[in-house]
Amino acid sequence: MQQTQNAMLWRQAFVVGVISSLVGTGEANQPPIFTQGMDYLQIPEDTAVGSSVYTLSATDADSDPLTFGVTGQVSMRLFSVNPSTGVVILQTPLDREQTDEYQITVTVSDGTNPQVQQTPTIFITDANDNSPLFQGIPYQVDVNENDIQQTSIFRVTATDADQGIGGTVSYFLEAGDETKFEVDRPTGVVSLKEELDYEVSSVYQLRIRAQDGGGSLGGSTVFQSSTTVLIVNVVDEDDEPPLFLGQPFSTQVNEDTPVDTAIITINARDGDYGINMPIIYSTEGDDGTFSIDSITGVIRLAKSLDRESKRDEGGVYSFDVQARENSSYSRSANKSVHITVVDVNDQIPTFYNGTGNSPQNYFTATIPEGTSAGIPLGGLDMRVEDNDEGDNGRFTLTIDPEGSLYFEVVPSTVYGQAAVNIRVKNSRLLDYETLQSVHFEVIAREDVAAEHFSSNATVLVTLEDTNDNSPVFNQSKYDLSVAENSPDGTSVGTIMATDLDSGEFGEITYSLQGSGSDKFAVNKLTGVITVAKGDELDRETIPFYFLTLLAKDGGGRASNVQLQITLLDVNDETPKFYRSYHWNIVVRDNTVETFQPLQILAVDIDEGTNGNIKYLIVGGNERGGFTINEDSGVMNLTQPLDYEALDGQDEFHLVAQAMDEGQPPLYSATTVVVVVQVIMTDNENNNYVCLSDTGQCLQNTCQNSGNCSSCCTFVHNFCTCPAGYTGNFCEIDVNECASRPCQNGGACFDGINSYHCHCMHGYTGQSCESDMDWCATNPCPFDWICQDEITYFTCHVPGSFHPNRLPYGCSAASCPTGMKCRDNPGFFSCSLQ
Repeated sequence: MQQTQNAMLWRQAFVVGVISSLVGTGEANQPPIFTQGMDYLQIPEDTAVGSSVYTLSATDADSDPLTFGVTGQVSMRLFSVNPSTGVVILQTPLDREQTDEYQITVTVSDGTNPQVQQTPTIFITDANDNSPLFQGIPYQVDVNENDIQQTSIFRVTATDADQGIGGTVSYFLEAGDETKFEVDRPTGVVSLKEELDYEVSSVYQLRIRAQDGGGSLGGSTVFQSSTTVLIVNVVDEDDEPPLFLGQPFSTQVNEDTPVDTAIITINARDGDYGINMPIIYSTEGDDGTFSIDSITGVIRLAKSLDRESKRDEGGVYSFDVQARENSSYSRSANKSVHITVVDVNDQIPTFYNGTGNSPQNYFTATIPEGTSAGIPLGGLDMRVEDNDEGDNGRFTLTIDPEGSLYFEVVPSTVYGQAAVNIRVKNSRLLDYETLQSVHFEVIAREDVAAEHFSSNATVLVTLEDTNDNSPVFNQSKYDLSVAENSPDGTSVGTIMATDLDSGEFGEITYSLQGSGSDKFAVNKLTGVITVAKGDELDRETIPFYFLTLLAKDGGGRASNVQLQITLLDVNDETPKFYRSYHWNIVVRDNTVETFQPLQILAVDIDEGTNGNIKYLIVGGNERGGFTINEDSGVMNLTQPLDYEALDGQDEFHLVAQAMDEGQPPLYSATTVVVVVQVIMTDNENNNYVCLSDTGQCLQNTCQNSGNCSSCCTFVHNFCTCPAGYTGNFCEIDVNECASRPCQNGGACFDGINSYHCHCMHGYTGQSCESDMDWCATNPCPFDWICQDEITYFTCHVPGSFHPNRLPYGCSAASCPTGMKCRDNPGFFSCSLQ
C-alpha cells in the first residue's frame, strides 16, 4: 500500500512539474491536470451495475471546458464516464473469485492539447456471495453397536470460496437423532453421544448443515449455507438372546387329534439380526403331553388328550419353550406356549392397516428404482390376524409368482397375528425404464387347519425414476458432409442421442468440441448441426474436420461421439499453367511429322469433374495449321509445312485455353510460342540433305544445346542430346511427370531433367510422400501433450484442469509462423491459414 501511494505521489509531482515548466516558458495553451484521479480504488464485487463508483476531477490553467472519458477495451467494458461530470459508472457485474483487480485508463481533454491519461489499478473486494460446498459426498460410515460415547465416527468437510470470515465454515446437526450424535462446529467431526443398538435401529440419516461466518452482500449481512446427509449404518454384535417369531404361541387342538400330530411350530431366531446363529428348542414345565423337535421347533402331541382333565384350566395346556443359541455364548430365551383343546375352526386370516379395526385389502408404497435388496417398503403399514387359537390360527404369508420376482414377505409363517414386512428381493429388476409399477397379491393361507381359510391383499408399488442412464448414440462414429463455402445456417446433418430416464434426467443438450468446432454450430436441443462460418470452409485447405459431439442429460451424465465432416468440392479453383511454353521444333519439308511432342499442362486442384481439364486453341491459329488433343494437351500439325510456302514465317504465337468441367466451368489461357525449323529432304530417297559433300555438320540443326553428328551417316538420329531431352533434333523435353511421381494429391510440374511436386497441405517430401510431423519440434507449452493431425496439431492441457484456467489464451508465440491459433476447452490448435 505504501509503495502504491508513493508511486501515485511521484506521478502527480512529475506531471505538475512538467506542466509548471511549460507554463513558465510562454503563453501557450496548457493541458489539464487531474486533481482527483483513480490512483487507488476499491470496489465491492456486489456493486450493482449502473452504480457510481467514483468522480474524476481536473483543472485547466486556461479555463477550457474539460471532457472526461475512459479508453481501452477492458476499461470501456467495465466502466463508462460522464464526459461532463467525470462520474464513473460500473458497466458490468464484478466477481472477485474470477478477477480481483483491473488496470484501466481514464482521460481528460481540453479540446486543444492531447488527452491526459491516468492508469489506475482497481481492486475488487470480497462479498459473501458463495455458499459452502461439501467435499467427497455422498457420506456413509459403518459403526459398531455398543461403541462407547464420544467416539469420533466421521468428519464432513466443506469449503467456501469467499475471503475472511465469510469463507470460514461451521457445522450443525440439523436433523437426525441428536440424543445419539453430535457434530463439532469448527471441525465437522461427528461423534457418538451414547451407544447404538442394532436391534433398535440399524441405520440413521443425519442431515448436516455447513454455514459460513456471514458477510456483506447487497448492503445486508447474510449467512450462506448448504446441507448434506450422512448415512450411519449400525454393525450388529452378538449381544441379544434369541427372538421368538409369530407370538403369542397359543393354539387350539381337537381333543381327538392323533398322537404325534404336529400341533404348533415354535419359530425363533437369533436376536442379533445380522448374525443369526442356529437355535435349539426344548420344553420346560410340561407334563409329557407334548414334545418339541429340538431343531425345527415343531410341537407334537405325545399322548392322547383328555379335555375333561383340563377343565379347571379351561382346557389349556401351558408350558415354556426355551430357544437357545447353538454358540459359545449359549444365550437363551423362554416363551410360554398355551394349547387349548377345542373343536371348531371358524376364523379366516384378515388384513388391516396399522392399528385400525376395519379390514383393508389394498395397500400402496413408493420406492426409488434400484433400491437395494433387503430394504423394506416404506410407508406400508400392514397387519394380518387370525383370531382362532392354536393351529387354527396359524397361516402362511406368500406373494404371488409375479410379485415374488421382485419382493419377499416377512414373516412367512404367522400364529394369530403379525405386522407384515415386504422387502426388496431383486433390486436389478426394479428398473424404471422397464416398468413403472408392480401389482401383486399377498396371500395369507391357513396351512394347518383343515379348512385352509385364506384371504388376499393387493399391493401397488410405484417406482421413482433416478438418473441411472447416460445418453446413448446409435453409432460409434458419424460421417457427415457439406459443400465447401456453404452459407451460414446450411444443414450438415442431425445426430440425436437417447436417454432412457424420464423427466429432466432424460432431457439431452448438445455441444460441439474439437479443433474447427467454431466453423459449425449445433442446436443444443435438436442435435441439428449447421454451418457457422461458411466463408472459412475451404476444401483445398482443410478437407476434413474431426469433431466431438457431447450429449449431456439434465442430471449431468454425459456421452460423446466422434464426427467426421467432409467438405465436398465446388468448382472454385481456376486451372493454372505453372510454366511458359516456347518451343523450337524441327519438321520435314511437306510433312506433319515433328521430332518432339508438343504438350501443354495445366493443374486444377478441385476434385472430380471440377478438376478435369479440356484444352483448346483459341487464338493465333488462323491458318488452321495446329490442332490440340482436348484431353492430353498434345499439339500437332494439321497439314504439311512447305518450306517455300512459309514465306518467311517460322514463328507462331498460339493462345491455348484450359477449361475445367465444373458448372459453371472456369478457365485460363496461356500463349504458346512455336518456332518452326523445316528440314528439306531429297525427293528421291526422302533422306535429310546434308549441307556438304563430306557429311560434316556445317550448320548445327540440333536444339537445346544438342551436338550435331554426321547427318548423312545417321539418317534418323544425328544429334547427341543433353540430359532431359530426346528426339532426332533434341527437340523433345522428357516429361518426368509422366510416371505420376507426386503422391497424396500433389501436383507435378515438369522441369529440365527434373520435376517439382506442389504438395497438399499437411504433406512434405520430394514426392509429397511424408505426413508432416507437426509435433517433432515440441511446439506445445512445457508438459502439454501434442497430437499430430494432417493439416494441424493440437496441444492438450495435462491431467485435470480448473475451468478458470481455460480456454488457453492464444498469443503470437502460441503457434509456428504461418499457422492460426484457436482456443478450445482443454486445448488449443494450430492450423494452416
